[in-house]
Amino acid sequence: MNYSKAIKIIRASKGISQQEFSEKTGLSPSLVSRIESNDRKLSDKNIKVISKKMSIPSSLIKLLAYETGDTKSLKTEDTTKIGQMLIDLVM
Repeated sequence: MNYSKAIKIIRASKGISQQEFSEKTGLSPSLVSRIESNDRKLSDKNIKVISKKMSIPSSLIKLLAYETGDTKSLKTEDTTKIGQMLIDLVM
């Protein structure tokens, strides 16, 4: 999972800086920087925080972070959520 990529995509889609992202989510600027530098992974707790504060479903955050080979470890419920999100996005 590449949460660095996911956070960068989210910030770009919202047109905000790392500092603004930090302020909106309540995550420290240093944590946001470390996540984007791929020095730190994003915890499930922080995924939920970002999801709520940025109005983005947590399953979409995970989808944005996927890389080749990551889907082997997906839980069935996550696969279902991601599938539904994709359907909702294209319809």
